[in-house]
Amino acid sequence: MLSVSLFCTRKQNLLDIILAYKDVSFIDEVLIVSLEPIQINNKPDKVKLITMPKDSDLGLLSRYTFALACKNRKVFIQDDDWVYTEEVLKKLDEANEPMVGCHPRWFYNNEYQKQPQSNTNTAPILLTCGVLVDTWYLPAVIQDSLLFWKDYQNVFNGEDIFMSRSIARASKQDEFKFFNEGYKALDMSNPLWEKNDGKRSEITRQIYKFYEQL
Repeated sequence: MLSVSLFCTRKQNLLDIILAYKDVSFIDEVLIVSLEPIQINNKPDKVKLITMPKDSDLGLLSRYTFALACKNRKVFIQDDDWVYTEEVLKKLDEANEPMVGCHPRWFYNNEYQKQPQSNTNTAPILLTCGVLVDTWYLPAVIQDSLLFWKDYQNVFNGEDIFMSRSIARASKQDEFKFFNEGYKALDMSNPLWEKNDGKRSEITRQIYKFYEQL
């Protein structure tokens, strides 16, 4: 069985996400975290709501922490501006990987890259737009994070890059499988990537250097 974990800042997308997952038999938990109360009419039993006070935000560690709060070992971490089909979620589950997802990135020529150098179905970085994680690895990710980011409460960029490289080190698997199918974008108002994309090469360089020195 799988859990789904997401932070909700775009309430207009929640119904689409809930409807997509409510009848998926192998998903028995959808954990929705918000900084303000959410009301869902006819809420399916599998949907769980957590309201987190703004002054208790864990910053970088939030996604890892709430994934660990889920009841299943396998957790699909996603953003609230995407929705995924049952078919691709089944493929992710059946892959039985430390992590497997739908939004790959690469690091070559000392730069964060959105396209591979050659045709491939694996990548060293998987974004938390939609990634299935074996949460057995997350305590080590958190431990590494506390060494790398001293001010983690105020860091909101690069948690997926860091998680990818931490799980790569712990699993001794440098790249992870991905699927370029089975998902669609929802309302992407105020996307963080527009603000953060320009900083991603620098943070990726720092993360790679950190793991090279361990």
